[in-house]
Amino acid sequence: MGHWIKKELGKPLPEMPSLHVWSNGDEPEFSTVDNLPRVKKLAREKSPVKDVPAEELAAETVTFEINGNFPIYQGRSFHPAIEETFKGLDKSKTNRFGRWESKSGFDAEISPDNVSRAKRILQTILNMYLSKGAEIKSYQRWSNGRSRPVLVIDGESILFSFYETATRHIPPLRRQSSYMSYDGHRRTYMASIDYTASGKLELKISHVDLYSERTLKDSSNKSVEEGLSAISEIVSDLMVRGRAERIEREAKELERERLRKIEQDKADEIERKKRQWQDLQENASEWAALQEIRAFINAVKADRYFRKKHPDWRLWVSWASDQVNRRDPIYKIRNGKALPGAPI
Repeated sequence: MGHWIKKELGKPLPEMPSLHVWSNGDEPEFSTVDNLPRVKKLAREKSPVKDVPAEELAAETVTFEINGNFPIYQGRSFHPAIEETFKGLDKSKTNRFGRWESKSGFDAEISPDNVSRAKRILQTILNMYLSKGAEIKSYQRWSNGRSRPVLVIDGESILFSFYETATRHIPPLRRQSSYMSYDGHRRTYMASIDYTASGKLELKISHVDLYSERTLKDSSNKSVEEGLSAISEIVSDLMVRGRAERIEREAKELERERLRKIEQDKADEIERKKRQWQDLQENASEWAALQEIRAFINAVKADRYFRKKHPDWRLWVSWASDQVNRRDPIYKIRNGKALPGAPI
């Protein structure tokens, strides 16, 4: 009988140790990989292998065999982009699904047990295409701050990423763990483990200009390695679709730009006519104001007392008339300025 049934029936029970409460900041991290029963991998590597010396890595050319089997790289030297992907591997930093996530390089979310497989699969693919003139470049999506390496083949960029499914435990596994609390004491508790990595690997292949992707999965009768025999067909299909998508998108962008320019031209024309009218109004207002000043100057010139009192009145009249003329829109037009409000 279990603890609660015994208690309900009045059976004597051993005294249970009291539980300790911890804060969220003290909650420990633990790995779902270590000290757990290993999940049996349903998919196993059945394809033949081909040893490639490290010094021949850069020049390695992988070809398809007639019977459909695909040679997998078995050397120990890997492309820098692959090494960058797994350089920060820490088995203790797996998430609640038993997966470790790469922070740079290729996108990978797999258990540490599958790292070796992922590296060999990636190197096999790179060997196949790099030997044919493809390049590895860095690519960054506008929605993602991290850059990822892409395989550029004939101008088309192909992304590769790894993912591993998780197995759920019903009921959850229980494992004793401990942590150091804020008061300096080590506390123990029973950790509940709902998921562990299943060992089933998924290779996701996508084009940077497409939202869809193709996936090679481990299954009960075929591994990702065996599915690599279709990699050439998958990549070629993505390249064709990606190129067509980009051409269509660029055509749409050109059409949007053409329509946008038409709308902008209409707005500019409205604004230009508005400025012309404002210019005409401002010139007319300024001319009307100057006519009052001219009438004042003429009145001063006609006054005999002013002429008698100021022998140099002609100098003042000349200065005042010059000031008016410099501001008169009509005088400006005579000197080459465009008509107020005239089309440019």
